[in-house]
Amino acid sequence: MGELAATVAITGVFTLCAVIYLMRAWQSPTPLMRCAGILHVLMAVAMIAMVWPWGARVAPIVSVLLFSGGALFFAHRVVVDADTTRRHLLVGAYHAAMMASMVLMSVLMSVPATVSSGSAEANSAQGSMTGMGSMTGMGSAGGMGAMSGMGVPGTAGWAQPTGVTVIAGVCAAAYLAAALWWFYALIRGPARPWGEVLMATGMGAAFALLM
Repeated sequence: MGELAATVAITGVFTLCAVIYLMRAWQSPTPLMRCAGILHVLMAVAMIAMVWPWGARVAPIVSVLLFSGGALFFAHRVVVDADTTRRHLLVGAYHAAMMASMVLMSVLMSVPATVSSGSAEANSAQGSMTGMGSMTGMGSAGGMGAMSGMGVPGTAGWAQPTGVTVIAGVCAAAYLAAALWWFYALIRGPARPWGEVLMATGMGAAFALLM
């Protein structure tokens, strides 16, 4: 039940993000701004896919290639717009980092879980049961799909490699800090960056789930 609630909550957050950025793309006055909006829509859709079982059917290389291109797009804009304000450059760099973090998430999710000490024997016995091996890579029935696929869902004793936990923790903290910054910008006005607040919050929660 807890996993299903997390799945539904994350799906709701990124659905709102997709709607907000799709509206921005539709209303954008230039092709570059429209492309930026579409990239954020694809990012939100990819995050929704990652938390449902059907998302595991998509090869990680698809996300790696797509969002590597997105990161290069925003990085190129930062370089080209080097004569603009410092805030504009920081925002551009932030969006480039967001795209790069999607590549990082795809890589982290492809790292298999390890058996924690003290439970190797028990998990080895469970793994020998008929059909247990086929569960690897599947999400639990309740949800969290591909994000649960790095170990054996529902099996005690499985843990993320230390490196994955540390990297995911750093990314989660960075995104939650960004969410607070965007929330402050929203309150201060006059801009209303609801999309940025929701996207940063959702990404922070997603990385936290990988820990």
